[in-house]
Amino acid sequence: MPKKQSDINDLVRGFARNLKQLKTPQYNESRVRLDYIDPFWRLLGWDVENQAQRPPQDVEVVIEPSMDAVDESGFRTRNPDYVFRVNGFARFIVEAKKPSVDIDTDRKAIFQAKRYAWSAVIPFAVLTNFEQFRLFDTTLKPVLNEPGRGQVPDF
Repeated sequence: MPKKQSDINDLVRGFARNLKQLKTPQYNESRVRLDYIDPFWRLLGWDVENQAQRPPQDVEVVIEPSMDAVDESGFRTRNPDYVFRVNGFARFIVEAKKPSVDIDTDRKAIFQAKRYAWSAVIPFAVLTNFEQFRLFDTTLKPVLNEPGRGQVPDF
């Protein structure tokens, strides 16, 4: 088994082994990002911490960038957890939630992820609590009461 794949397997096994404790209210989003989500993307080859010291316009992963998002009151500044870029162009966002959030049923979390990407004209959004990852086609306008709209089937 290739090293990166075994490292991802170890990360997933560690998460599964501690799942009961990770789903407590005390374990928050910032911890799951540091403990599992950041290492996951790093193992997939993304430069999450900008170790290559690229200039700001060329950074692969932008952490919590300010973005305008549309909501019922107009434009507001929002901060998705991650924007992943290729050659300086945003390709997808990732919105992280703590493991206790059910990303299959939490309409607000689903809508939030899709709205960030749709408002910024980014074609894909990933919503994750690390236990699960959900991919959405965000070329379709997000609708709060249609959480399945644009969801890409499990792969």
